[in-house]
Amino acid sequence: MIAEILALQIDSNQINLVPGFTVSLFGTVGATDGFDSYDITINEPQLLEVNLFDIITSADIIVNDSNGNPIPGGAGGQPLSTPENFTIPLNPGNYQVLVFQPLNDFSLGGTNYQLDLVSLSSNNPPVNPPINPPVSPPINPPVNPPINPPVNPPGLTDNSNNSINTATPLGSIFPGIPITRSATINDFDTVDYYRVTVEQPITSGVALQNITGNLDVDVLDSNGNLIARGNNLGASNEAFQSGLLTPGEYFINVFQTAPGITSNYDLTLFPASANINPPPPPNPPTPPTPNPPTPPNPNPQPQTIRFDGQIDGGDEVVRNREDTSFVFKEDFLLNATPGTPLTIDLTSANNGFDPLLEVYQLPPNTPVLEVNQQAILVAANDNSGGGVNARIGPGVPSDVTNLSPGTNAPISVPAELTLAPEFQYLLRLTYTELPTIPFGAFSLNASVPDGFISLAPVRLGVTVADPIVAGDPPINQFSDGGSFF
Repeated sequence: MIAEILALQIDSNQINLVPGFTVSLFGTVGATDGFDSYDITINEPQLLEVNLFDIITSADIIVNDSNGNPIPGGAGGQPLSTPENFTIPLNPGNYQVLVFQPLNDFSLGGTNYQLDLVSLSSNNPPVNPPINPPVSPPINPPVNPPINPPVNPPGLTDNSNNSINTATPLGSIFPGIPITRSATINDFDTVDYYRVTVEQPITSGVALQNITGNLDVDVLDSNGNLIARGNNLGASNEAFQSGLLTPGEYFINVFQTAPGITSNYDLTLFPASANINPPPPPNPPTPPTPNPPTPPNPNPQPQTIRFDGQIDGGDEVVRNREDTSFVFKEDFLLNATPGTPLTIDLTSANNGFDPLLEVYQLPPNTPVLEVNQQAILVAANDNSGGGVNARIGPGVPSDVTNLSPGTNAPISVPAELTLAPEFQYLLRLTYTELPTIPFGAFSLNASVPDGFISLAPVRLGVTVADPIVAGDPPINQFSDGGSFF
């Protein structure tokens, strides 16, 4: 999961606020935890937008200076569970943000909350804010307080961001700094809009996760025009990428697809690259030139990778290439000595688990968050269970067919594979029996008779760990396991 505090942070309660960033904080206040205190540091004049929401019973907020004195205009005034929102100018210095439940409201029970601190640049900072008497947080909470309710229970409404004009600001988006937001959609709050600011061309992954109903998510430009959309059916998580190529404002829209749907959700943006260039026009095809034969190694050294894993309900899903259903998947970036026959064995470790093994070929630097139209299925094997459940290797007969794009006639997919140096390759394991079989444990062996071979796990289109390498990779191998954004 993405860390709940998304900014430059010293420790759990010390936060350095930088213009253009949003800090999201989650906590609970009530009889047993009367207040939460967060220390913030300001290094340049700025405007601080304070948003306190997802309140179940009663919570309030105040901003103090370094001496504990309230800042003018830095206090919430909404009653009970009404969200708090205000903006105050701040000079460089240290400040304290207090979230608390008023003493008189302890009988209502505790409450969870989400606090967003949105830092904005300011050319008109305050001048020597006046000092007011300090406000002491509530003390001496009663014994045996009521149990706090869960975050985002069904039926919670927050219509403060139900249009582009009232979109919740998430700040500026920068490469390598994820942004996350959790909320609820239901019949009383059917849509949530969020606003991000792009200062340089960038591409971002968009993930809508932990949903229990059919929610969708759109990416819109500054005029509200659709740029990208998730298209998974039902309660399947959404994961796709969107190019934000023009500096300015963009909007993220999470919405209910039909009346009666209630679901919590986690929305995460994964900005990954600031070097976006339009793809060059395709070169005219040239006849292939035969590669000179590689002289055989007088002392061949077989190289093997082996590891254990499992596919379960927490994995990503992809549309089945044979029908419209969805299957769970594990992806790996595959690299090996070009022109060398590969052997890949997938063996199940629990009864009833019968996965499908596929290898896709893509042009270099092509995004593969989902296998797209540029991907070519070059090898596959199913083997229908028993022993080695799927094998790609020399002499293995084909047992998987694909449909011809022009005639829909079945075409056999080879179960033998060698890699070409001018492409990248994605190894995919898919499994269709969840939740009938809760998880599929497996052992994966990949080998070459000589040279090198490597595998790097991929989630949301990005490698998430260093590649496992056997042998000596060439100089032009991906140094960091590759990146699909």
